[in-house]
Amino acid sequence: MLVDTTIKAGNVLEIMQFRYHPIESTERNKKLKASDQKQIMRNLRASRRHCARLINQNFAGDGIWVGLDYSDENLPADDEAAMHELVKFLRRLRARRKRLGMTPLKYIANIESLGTRVHHHVILNRIEYAELKKLWTLGRVSYAEMDAYSDYISIANYITKEKKGKHKKKWIQSKNLLPPVITIDAAKRAGVVKIPRGYKELDRDLEAGDFGPGLYVRCMKIDHRGKKNAAAIGKNHRGDLEGREQGQNHRLRG
Repeated sequence: MLVDTTIKAGNVLEIMQFRYHPIESTERNKKLKASDQKQIMRNLRASRRHCARLINQNFAGDGIWVGLDYSDENLPADDEAAMHELVKFLRRLRARRKRLGMTPLKYIANIESLGTRVHHHVILNRIEYAELKKLWTLGRVSYAEMDAYSDYISIANYITKEKKGKHKKKWIQSKNLLPPVITIDAAKRAGVVKIPRGYKELDRDLEAGDFGPGLYVRCMKIDHRGKKNAAAIGKNHRGDLEGREQGQNHRLRG
């Protein structure tokens, strides 16, 4: 059966067209999938897209991208200690938002330590920079606002990139994140996907579906504010944000 799966997350729309073939779950199938390198890469790609969907759905236009560094005297001994400090910061932030009468904390956060000095990146719903400085006293804080008409797939790739060592998953998320809206319909015509009115195509691939080979189209709602649409976050943002203490807000967009 040929189906079109539409996934809407914020202003980003993904359309995947593929043939759906129900497969019986057996131990042999599980073993074959575990040893299939292509399947592993598809799973990684699907995981990154899942993270991007959560970002676009929950934070685009109303979120901030925060960097948390450690000073020399506060540098954690290992990733486990760094995770402990990150969780404590998030608890303090959740309590602070509650005291201020703000909306409940939403976040996606990670530990970055492979080939670099350990630090954290946190995506969360907006709060003043001064409040973050009060709550993170172990080093510098960077801060950037997230634009509503940007596609944050590149940030998702960065947060979820493969890690080496025993503990590969070094990113966490709050339980109250809203999922994207998913619609599945029978495809009308193979190889043809109509871009909805009011959207602009960003990417198209014939082999990049989440579930295997199939037409994949990524598009974004047109920005009627008159600003240029953003297809992705530029690589330069990492250098702009890491290791820099900022006393003012910065807008993050492609």
